[in-house]
Amino acid sequence: MKIIIKKVISVLLAISAVLTQSSMVMAMEETVMSVQTSVQEETVGFSDEGRQGENSWRYEDGNIIDMEEEDGEIRIQSSDLNLTLRGIDVSEHNSVGKPGTPQYQPIDWEKVKASGIDFVILRCGYGSNYTMQDDEDWEYNVSECERLGIPYGVYLYSYAESNKDALSEAHHVLRLIKDRNLSYPVYFDMEESRMLDDDLAEIATTFCNEIINAGYPVGVYANLNWWNNYLTDPCFLNWHRWVAQYNTTCDYKGIYGMWQNTSKGTVDGIEGNVDMNYLIGYPADHGEKGNYSYSDVRMGDWFRRAALYAASEGIMTGLSEGIFGPDDKLYRAQFATILYRMSGSPEVEYQAKFPDVPDGQFYSDAVIWASSDSVGVITGYTSTGCFGPGDLITREQMVVMIYRYANYLKKPTTVRADLSGFSDADDVNDYALEAMQWAVARGLIQGDNGRINPQGNANRAECATIIMRFIDGINRPEVKENETGA
Repeated sequence: MKIIIKKVISVLLAISAVLTQSSMVMAMEETVMSVQTSVQEETVGFSDEGRQGENSWRYEDGNIIDMEEEDGEIRIQSSDLNLTLRGIDVSEHNSVGKPGTPQYQPIDWEKVKASGIDFVILRCGYGSNYTMQDDEDWEYNVSECERLGIPYGVYLYSYAESNKDALSEAHHVLRLIKDRNLSYPVYFDMEESRMLDDDLAEIATTFCNEIINAGYPVGVYANLNWWNNYLTDPCFLNWHRWVAQYNTTCDYKGIYGMWQNTSKGTVDGIEGNVDMNYLIGYPADHGEKGNYSYSDVRMGDWFRRAALYAASEGIMTGLSEGIFGPDDKLYRAQFATILYRMSGSPEVEYQAKFPDVPDGQFYSDAVIWASSDSVGVITGYTSTGCFGPGDLITREQMVVMIYRYANYLKKPTTVRADLSGFSDADDVNDYALEAMQWAVARGLIQGDNGRINPQGNANRAECATIIMRFIDGINRPEVKENETGA
């Protein structure tokens, strides 16, 4: 009897093991199928009825609105508007008819190239990573641009209302540009009305970081109203800005690399109107000229945009060819030279103002200019009467010079921040206190782990970042701590 019972138990255990293994296999199969289904659902094509329609300041239910625009020629008012190259941006809206129909007439890219257009930004799609939301003319447009050697970048119209949406939209772009040869950045088109109640900075950060981590430069597109009132978080300084304002001048006061000035341009090879754009200066990652490359400035580095901006504007040069030196400490002579370049390097007559600043040095003109009575950026050491060109500059010394430079430019410098929240606030010297309070209030100095490190020596990455923040915000109104605004 015992033997029979043991056999029965053995049989039951064997059956149980088989059933358990079968359940595990079925569970694994269900998991794999679930993952495959999830991936498929994100890229599978649907009918046109499922396509979303854009709704923004320039679209209504997916149709382009006929915008009223100011007539007249583009007016270059100052060095703030340095128009260097002329380009267009296009989508499926710029072709006639639908692909596969007798009426279909795509862009004639050979005629576009012959018209003298310098670059193009192609819409690759819109919204999340579904093939039905690829731009219908994307494959044709990108293939023609590459065949004809037309420099191009891409943009994706965003519907993102969450980080999950933004991640899917980034994957949408990356799927389409894989193995393509972009000359210009990937742009995140932020204009959809439904996004206004969401955390725009977080959404943009999710999208842009994913693009950067994949090895591509990135930017954000929005109109003037959005840039002035909604996209004001400091994070937007990390990426290129493309500003849309249909006008004869661009009134945006911050740093930007591209300006969409009209939706009613005409270009041979394109039926009807087309968006026209100007490149502003030669920002890095835009085309060949000015495409600065440093082996020690990598995609994703926190200072990358600032280093490339300072280089493309001629404010800071590399230590040698291909080397920026982000961790290298900055000398007082170097910072005086940076401010001098920011002012256009005006001609000066040498004066022996400081015993340690002889004539003929790379910094001589800069120091004499900066210490002149009309500029007043530099005073030198009161104890010795020297300037100390070879001394490492401290963060508070740099802030004081920028503060004085803002006063020289007659920009408002009255706003002040409370420094008590920083653990090392007492380390700020009396002569630098007002300047540091102003710099913190204006976001030039943001601190690190609750410290502002006023006596620390500034490095080149920090300098480039502070300079970029200064230039970006200098023409914007000061906002007190209890106020909000652009």
